[in-house]
Amino acid sequence: MNTLCVIQARYTSSRLPGKVLRPLLGKPLLRHVVDRCSAAVTVDDLLVAYPDNRKNRPLANWIRENNCPHHAYTGAESDVLGRFFEVAAKYKPEFIVRVCADSPLIDPESIDELVLAVQDEEADYGGFLLNGIPSVQTGTAYPEVFRAANLAALILAREHVTVPMYMGGEQVWLARHGQFKRTVVDTEDDLANAAYIMKYQTPICS
Repeated sequence: MNTLCVIQARYTSSRLPGKVLRPLLGKPLLRHVVDRCSAAVTVDDLLVAYPDNRKNRPLANWIRENNCPHHAYTGAESDVLGRFFEVAAKYKPEFIVRVCADSPLIDPESIDELVLAVQDEEADYGGFLLNGIPSVQTGTAYPEVFRAANLAALILAREHVTVPMYMGGEQVWLARHGQFKRTVVDTEDDLANAAYIMKYQTPICS
C-alpha cells in the first residue's frame, strides 16, 4: 500500500511570521518535522506542500537548498485542500498522512500506529482522540490519515482538509487520555515550550 506523508507548510503566519524556519535547538522548525516524519516506517514517500508565491519564497528557497521533496501549489494560499488535490493527482498514493509544518514534536511512532490501524480496518479516515476530542481541535499535534480517493468528496471544504472526513465513512480513532502539553507552534511562547520539551525530553502527556 502506497502511503505518502504530506507536510503542509507556509511561510506566512499572522501570529508568528516565518515560524516554519525559526531556529529550534539549532535547526529550523521545519527540519524537525521532516526528520521526524521521515522516521516513520509506514511512510513510503514524504513531501512538503507549500503555496508557490512571492510571500513564500524564503520557504521555497530553504526547501530547494536542503533537497527536501516538495510540491509547489500555484492556487490560493488559503486553499489547503487544493494542495492535497494536486498532490494526490500527481503522486497517486493510496493513503495520505497529513502533518502540519508547525508540529516539531510530531511522533513518528504515532504515525506508524495510525497508518497500520487505518489499513488493518480498511478505514477511510484515522485520527487521535485526546480525552475524547479530535486532536486537530486541540493544541497538541498528532497525525491524521485518510484515503486519497476521498478527497473528491471534500470539494466544499477549502480550509479544513480532514474535518468532514470524520463526519462520515469508515473511521478509526485511537484514544489518548491524560494532561497534554501544547506542541503546535503559533507563538514565541509555543516555540520556547517546544524547545524545552525537546531539550529535556519531557513527555507531552502525563
